[in-house]
Amino acid sequence: MLKFRIRKRYCGIKFMRFLNLLSSYNNSAKLLLKAGSKSPDAFERALDQLDRVADRLHDFVEKRMPHLYKEDTTPMSLQAEVASDSIGTHTLAYSSLSASLIQREHYSIALAKAVSVAAAEGDAEVTSVSTFTQAPGADITFTKVRTFSGENFEAAAEIVFALDFDFLELPGLDVLRAPNRIANNLRADIDDGNVATVNLDLEARGDNTSITTDIDTLAISDILSSTSISADLYVT
Repeated sequence: MLKFRIRKRYCGIKFMRFLNLLSSYNNSAKLLLKAGSKSPDAFERALDQLDRVADRLHDFVEKRMPHLYKEDTTPMSLQAEVASDSIGTHTLAYSSLSASLIQREHYSIALAKAVSVAAAEGDAEVTSVSTFTQAPGADITFTKVRTFSGENFEAAAEIVFALDFDFLELPGLDVLRAPNRIANNLRADIDDGNVATVNLDLEARGDNTSITTDIDTLAISDILSSTSISADLYVT
């Protein structure tokens, strides 16, 4: 009975160590998001730091918890969509998408930010914005959504980062922070005309990569502005 208790406690300690390493990895990944907004060099340094944490997690699972060690043969992909529509005499529609899917030695990481803005002035003043992101095949996915609206405009921003380990087969954990919605009576001043603008920055790194994207823009004088972007990133 004593041996059983000791063994059970030892297994519990190993599992807590595994969770601590996993938490450390996730925290490093969050830092990667912040570094990416500073400079390319900061992003690469953050990736190197993430590699070191991944190495420790890989070695721990392989040596201390071999029953969890399993080659993951299902690659992670990244999919994103963003759209903006506005109807009125003077209109603005803006859609932006930046996304990266990066394959490293022991893991893959997906990062994406989708932003949608629509504003209208005169006549109907109808606006609509939407964002969507997902990372099929990921072990862990974190998503954060913010929306902001006023009398004649709407804006939405969605950020996602996902992790997929090549030595673990996790069931897939989706963490969605409660959407932050702000609404008020502010009114946007819009320049005369009908403007439709898109911004796109996509990257896939790995042995075999592919990116497919679809972009639509439409502006009709005194009537509407419309933009949309959809993108699929793959690394195998």
